[in-house]
Amino acid sequence: MANLIVVCGPQAVGKMTVAESLRDKLKYNLMMNHDSIEVSDRIFGFDTPVQREFNSIFREKAFELAVKYNVDLLFTYVVAFEKEIEYRYGV
Repeated sequence: MANLIVVCGPQAVGKMTVAESLRDKLKYNLMMNHDSIEVSDRIFGFDTPVQREFNSIFREKAFELAVKYNVDLLFTYVVAFEKEIEYRYGV
């Protein structure tokens, strides 16, 4: 069975550094948050509906194939905690 480790947090807190260190120690494959974003932006433009949909499909397919072929995967993901707080509580 494939393993998935998600390293998440706000921008510029060291997610990539942590993920690269884990990759080297665990010998997992690494997909960074911006890997899929850069491809989808280049094809469909920044933050467009089609870019967001393609980015989602890209990631889902990567995870699906990792499971299918038993590939251990690290994934970094940006979480904007302050945006969630604003959304939920109107702060």
